[in-house]
Amino acid sequence: MQNDLDAISEAHRLSRIERDKLARIVIGAIPGNRDRPLHALARALQRHADRVGRAGEVDLFGLLADAACGRTGYGLSRLSVALLDFLATMDGYQHFDSIADAVAAITAEGAGEDGFARGRSLLSASLHRYRVDHMPYETRRQAFTEIHRWVASDRAGAQIPGDGDAIAFWAEMAEDGAWTTYVATLAAFDDFREARTLRTSASAVSLDALAEAGFDAAIGMGDETGRENASFDEAIESVATAKIKVLKGVEVTSLKRVAAVSQAMTHWPRCGVAALTFGPVQNVLVQLKRDHAAPEKLAEVAACLDFTDYDSQISELTRLARSCRDVMSLYAKLAADAGLIDGTGPAASTLDADTEKRIIQLLRRRSFAELTSEELLERLGEVVPGLVDIEAQLAALLRGLAAWPETARREAMAADRAAFANTFSRLYVFSGG
Repeated sequence: MQNDLDAISEAHRLSRIERDKLARIVIGAIPGNRDRPLHALARALQRHADRVGRAGEVDLFGLLADAACGRTGYGLSRLSVALLDFLATMDGYQHFDSIADAVAAITAEGAGEDGFARGRSLLSASLHRYRVDHMPYETRRQAFTEIHRWVASDRAGAQIPGDGDAIAFWAEMAEDGAWTTYVATLAAFDDFREARTLRTSASAVSLDALAEAGFDAAIGMGDETGRENASFDEAIESVATAKIKVLKGVEVTSLKRVAAVSQAMTHWPRCGVAALTFGPVQNVLVQLKRDHAAPEKLAEVAACLDFTDYDSQISELTRLARSCRDVMSLYAKLAADAGLIDGTGPAASTLDADTEKRIIQLLRRRSFAELTSEELLERLGEVVPGLVDIEAQLAALLRGLAAWPETARREAMAADRAAFANTFSRLYVFSGG
């Protein structure tokens, strides 16, 4: 996007003000109807065709050729021609034919309002596709608007959601067909936070400058196309698909669930651990609903009386991190004294008794015991890099949770259980959700 804007701004010798206006038009940072400038451009093209007496003969090639010679045409400002040029050439001319059709529809003899409407629609559709391709949060614009309004009104104009806000928002907004899933709502909140804090602009002007000009930073306009915790996912996948199975299937499943909410959990421990706790409950309810379960069964599950509490979730994260460290310790032990697999070598001096016992249990696994020490060392070497990444991610999450006082955590859990139970009942017991 930046290259496209820079090229057009330079070609048309736009001033800083014009450059800023063009950037805001492209990203849709226009108060009210964000495509109002496209409507104005279509009217300008219509007037140009009428007033120069060439109705039916105006085409995109001619307009851009005139612009290249310094002629903008009647009723077409330098900014209007620059916008038209941008639309025609954006993404390496991928939308040129659509923009040419738009100009033809608007300026054709006898086109009238029908031709105008068709041409304007083509302009809007082309720019929308460009925005979706280059603005990672464009498709979530409506969701971001709802989150922004809720957070700002609920917290006296706050711009960034706080821990617990996603839970409260979902409990208030969830209904059949809208904001239904808490985990998806949390992901939207985290994307909103990311967009709000984004400081890399894809245009030639800074986000701060655009904000002063009316740009809503919640839209997002970076060149990055995703904010998922890719390194965590890749590390889990590398360990899960390795020749040697160092983690159990249930552990891999748990890690994937953690990875799915880890980005949000880093910033909002309460919201993240709530997803780990109540997300599975909602999954059960969804399946029960699909199976046409009895209302009594739905009500029983929705009450959230049988769930893994926050303390237990933290214990599970701790256990998963320890499992990773145990395998890493075994690898270090084998590497320190190749061929020694009974846990009594030099590396053992750095391990506590409990770790020693767990390592001995690891070595009794069939997939471990059937390998020579050299083979085991080689196989473990393939998974250790992934385990290092996983353990580091878990350690970071646990540090955030450790800063959450135990009393406050248990009070939050009680309040959250009530909120989730009420919302689940509304979604799955007392409605057709």
